Parts: sequence; C-alpha cells; structure tokens
Amino acid sequence: MSDIQIVLDERIRNATAVLAASNWPAIEQEIKPHAVHPHTKQTRQFVEGQSNHPAVAFVNSGLAEGQAIDALLSALVLGEERATLDAFASQSELASLWEAHASVWDTAVSECQQIFDNCPLPTMLAQMGGRTDAIRLMPTLTYPMLESVVIASAGETAVVLPPPKAWGESPPWPFKEDPIWVVVEAGKAILTHGLQPVWTTQSAAEQRSLVQAGVALCLEKMFDDFERQAYIVRIKKEENIQSLPQLTTQIRDWLSGDRTNSIVTLL
Repeated sequence: MSDIQIVLDERIRNATAVLAASNWPAIEQEIKPHAVHPHTKQTRQFVEGQSNHPAVAFVNSGLAEGQAIDALLSALVLGEERATLDAFASQSELASLWEAHASVWDTAVSECQQIFDNCPLPTMLAQMGGRTDAIRLMPTLTYPMLESVVIASAGETAVVLPPPKAWGESPPWPFKEDPIWVVVEAGKAILTHGLQPVWTTQSAAEQRSLVQAGVALCLEKMFDDFERQAYIVRIKKEENIQSLPQLTTQIRDWLSGDRTNSIVTLL
C-alpha cells in the first residue's frame, strides 16, 4: 500500500468555500459552539456576497432536507453539481483568495506531511480486508471545522481534515500542535469508510469498536504504547466500549498472524 498523500485539492477547497457561504457555519455552531480559524473568517467575508448563488442554494436545500455534508460536497466536487461549483469559483474569484493566503495552506500541508509520514493506516486497512483505494488527505482551514468528512470516488478516498480544536474560545491550533488529535480524527474517518466492505451483520457499536481499536494500534505504531493505552482508557470511558483493551490486543495478534479468518470474527 502507498502512503497517505497530503494534498491541496482545488475543487475540494472551492467546495468548502461554498459551505462558508451557506447555512453550514450557523449549523456547526448549533452542534457545538466553537472558535474558527482566522482564515475561515476571511473566507466567509470573501464569499458573503454569494449567498444566492445556485451552488449555495444547492447546499442550503440539502442541509434543510437533512443531507450529510459529505454527500453535498461529493456532489459539488465529483457529481451532478460540478458545473455549479465551477461557476461559483469563477464568479467569486476564489483563486485570488487562495493565492493571497497561500502561506497558511502550505503550512497546513507541510505539517500534515510530517505527521503522516510512514503512517500505517493504508497497510492496516488492506490487511483487515478493507478498501485499497488511494488515500488523499486535505487539511481544511475553512469548513468543516468540527470533524472530518470523506469524499470518495472509484479507487480514491479523500479525507477533508479540520485543524485541532483549542481550549475554550481560542481559534484552532496548528496541526503540528496536536498530532495525536490529528491522527485520531483522520484514522476514524479512514477506517470507518475503508472498512465498509468488511461488514456483514455487525452492529453499529461493533463497527465502532473495531474502528477505535484500529485507531489505538495506529497510535501505538506512530507514537508509543503510552498513547495507545491513554486513548483506550479515554474511549473505553467516553463511548462505554468495555471490550476495547482486549479487542485491541486480539487485533494486534491477528494482524501479526496468518489472518485466515475475517477480522470480524474477533467481534
């Protein structure tokens, strides 16, 4: 398996600017009040005159219907709304915004490249029988700000990753300031999407347990055993996954063995 590729995808970045012009920022604040990145504010100000654009209307309509933002972003980037996104980018002159603030985006990419150097997630996913798509990760400084989203196409998985949340009302930290959070957030998104072909009759709770165990093992490989144990203790309490310590050990043994049985037999 190849490494995770850290990218600045122009179409994805343009689509996140559509989110900035839509009702999504207000919805995010309703989900959980939080401070945003300074560039997020700059982007919202830049596109505030585009609230009636068809791309924004498409997103607002989907949000009103309860559609998930990964589906809406996928439609803009890859699907039936591609031309609408292109028109939005052209009309709002987004290229000039990105050029004016290129340094903050370049820094985010560089920090993520350092964090995900030799990341074991693609290999682990393949060993578990999951998707073998190319994995591209794009740090976002616009939206979403609360959690990652996945934009998937044939043979490729793109993860849009927000920066780490800071304490209180402070803006998000740089990616390099909390690499543990960054790996956990990306790992959950990658494993949740990538393990979809593995599931048969497993419940949502069982699927979540396997994903969290995979994230814990990733922390062990990328950092140390302390980070694995600390994560297990926290998730066991927060999500009431009492079997997480044992499951993590079983999966480690399974990964190092002959893997003749499906990973789901451990659940």
